Amino acid sequence: MHGHAPKIFFLELTLTALCDLNCLSCEARGKPDYIESEEVSDEDWIEAVRDAVDMSVKRIHILGAGEALIIRDLVYEIVEIIGQNHIYGSLQTSGTLFTEKLVRKMVETGFDSVYISLDAPDPETNDYLRGKAGTFDRIIQNIKAFNLWKNKIRSGFPELYFTPVLTSKNYDKLDRMVLLAKKLHVKTIRAQPLLVDPSNPLGRELMLTRDQMGQLQDSIQSLVDLADREGIENNFRQLVPEIVEESCALGDVIKKDMKKKHKHGLLEVPCFEPWIFLGIDSTGTIKTCPNEPGKGNPYNIKTDELKSVWQNERYENIRKTFLDGRIMPYCQNCCGIKILEITEIKEKIIAGYNEDMGRGE
Repeated sequence: MHGHAPKIFFLELTLTALCDLNCLSCEARGKPDYIESEEVSDEDWIEAVRDAVDMSVKRIHILGAGEALIIRDLVYEIVEIIGQNHIYGSLQTSGTLFTEKLVRKMVETGFDSVYISLDAPDPETNDYLRGKAGTFDRIIQNIKAFNLWKNKIRSGFPELYFTPVLTSKNYDKLDRMVLLAKKLHVKTIRAQPLLVDPSNPLGRELMLTRDQMGQLQDSIQSLVDLADREGIENNFRQLVPEIVEESCALGDVIKKDMKKKHKHGLLEVPCFEPWIFLGIDSTGTIKTCPNEPGKGNPYNIKTDELKSVWQNERYENIRKTFLDGRIMPYCQNCCGIKILEITEIKEKIIAGYNEDMGRGE
């Protein structure tokens, strides 16, 4: 690996801080993040995407600190560029704002995956957690629209995912989520740890109690068995207490993992983000990690080219920090979602190594 960065692998676009919902589990809930004058113009977004294409980007992930589909025309244009250049495309969305035009374009271009923030298998629970009545029904309607166009065109893409945020209101409904996924031809359920600040009264209400955590752990094997029978991929086994309970401050989990001795030296690197990830937030700030604070970061797509930032001294120093077995200050606030992603990458590295060696770990 050394300190040198390969061509960019993963580009994450946080297109806007504006949202149509008021989700109880959202870490941005109640924060005045949306300032129209600070958001990026469509022209600057498209230029940044084309720059990433020139850098041989492998995956472009679209999301919003709010909801990306509020600016559907921009998403539509980015989806076209992704399809024209045979790039892996993914979208994280509330699932409420699709139009038939966009659904059809995503199916026709072979857009790869859509992650839908459905929190529960019933309207009452889901709409309570998402803060707006009618949300569940709109999501189901849009999933059916995807299935309709996939059948018409005889395409398996985009693959659909459920990404429920685990709370005290839905932790015991994952079995019904599996059955709903089967019914709607949703490929995967990827449960997400809660990121609400526990000092917030609402956060404490949504956090799992110790008893609820115990019930969840006791149900994991039966959930996995059910999902296997129904053909639904999932991350249920990764929902261990240290990830779910401390999902807003997992720096200590990273440090604990760093102390482990691995047969594969690559696994001793605490995080791979500086080599694969480049993120742009809704104000245009260019980040090395989704958790990196924007304040104090001088790089922005309104004034800087992606290539110059990707290869600059700041990025290289961050990579060297990780290679030296150290982490950045903001790593202390790493979230459970990112830890799950790092774990998944390391598991794939081990599996690939063992396959090459013809043996198990």
